Amino acid sequence: MDQYKLGTKFCKESLKNDGVSIFVHDTLQCTNINLDEFCKEQDTEACAVRINLSSITICIISVYRSPMGNFLHFLHTSEDFILSFLHNTIEIIICNNFNINYLNNNDKKSKLDNLLLSYKLYSTVNFPTRIHNNSVTAIDIIFIDKVKYENYSIHPLVSRLSDHDSQIITINNLWISIRKFNKFSVSQLAVNLSYENWVNVFVEEDVNTVFNNFLNTHLRIFNSSFLLQKVCNTHNNKPWITT
Repeated sequence: MDQYKLGTKFCKESLKNDGVSIFVHDTLQCTNINLDEFCKEQDTEACAVRINLSSITICIISVYRSPMGNFLHFLHTSEDFILSFLHNTIEIIICNNFNINYLNNNDKKSKLDNLLLSYKLYSTVNFPTRIHNNSVTAIDIIFIDKVKYENYSIHPLVSRLSDHDSQIITINNLWISIRKFNKFSVSQLAVNLSYENWVNVFVEEDVNTVFNNFLNTHLRIFNSSFLLQKVCNTHNNKPWITT
């Protein structure tokens, strides 16, 4: 692949000549993230790279789930490896073949969506990615944070390398969201907290409910006191391709 280098890979031991990989453009510096401890053949096969741009760090994760694998194991390990390197300064993009048809509603789609939505990751593919005989499915998906990456485009590419089409996603501007802390905003937080009566905390008896109510109230006040502001990263971005 001209102008691209192998960033990382995961190769199966029992099923030879099979696995997942990520190729990165020569102009980008990348670091391999070892996910071998989370991988189990057919259940969850994954590899990842970290790419450092001028003002943002992006983690690209390529995941394959076999239709013969254990789906619950896939969900649990997927969350485990996301949590292993989750950080406020790292943006995550997850892609590849999940063998879950996103053209219709189904239980596996709902469970995967619910998991990834908790990390602000949304599906971007709404067209068929595999057409074979009488079967039309969208099982090759790219998940991104649509709130931050609102200016993106995605389309299929018939590569003829397999019975799956490729997907090309182009993120035109990478945005980072920051909170500005100063004496005024800190004072505003203190004032807002002083006006809160915490009635939803004191009326409950269950300790889990009390904690959740406290946390949600505190986060609401915190977020309103320190508003998010978008800052554009002017780095000349490359489109990401997954097959």
